[in-house]
Amino acid sequence: MARSGLLSWLSLRFDYMFGPYDKECYGCHRSFRSTSLGPEVWVPYGPVRPYAMGAWGRLHFESFDDLSGAEVDTGVGEWIYGGGVRIPLKRSGYSLDLGIRNHRAGTVSYLGKAGIQRNPDGSVISVDSVRSRVPFVMYSLGFQYQFK
Repeated sequence: MARSGLLSWLSLRFDYMFGPYDKECYGCHRSFRSTSLGPEVWVPYGPVRPYAMGAWGRLHFESFDDLSGAEVDTGVGEWIYGGGVRIPLKRSGYSLDLGIRNHRAGTVSYLGKAGIQRNPDGSVISVDSVRSRVPFVMYSLGFQYQFK
């Protein structure tokens, strides 16, 4: 059932993404997660529905302690923009979502390529951390549910 009215082409989008980074780090798990909320404009009809989106979000890297034992700030705000196509799945409210997102994040700390030490309690101390801006592009494949 298609929505009717003036705003059938506008919606509010919430995204949660996660994954690993630094594949060269053998024996360790380095992860990030991103949440965002913002408007999306889309073509409301048809078998393939292109869309464009923009959002403000928060990017978090795996937490760790510095050499002094203090916890390092591993979260930062980010602007996200992108687009893609949505393919509805037989009137179920779900769609297959193929897209690209450009993340423009601020300055944040994250683990470097070497020098990680794990304490007996499982916490991580880094002797090689990086603090820099982290802009990146992410390709996404997912599912979307549209509340009616």
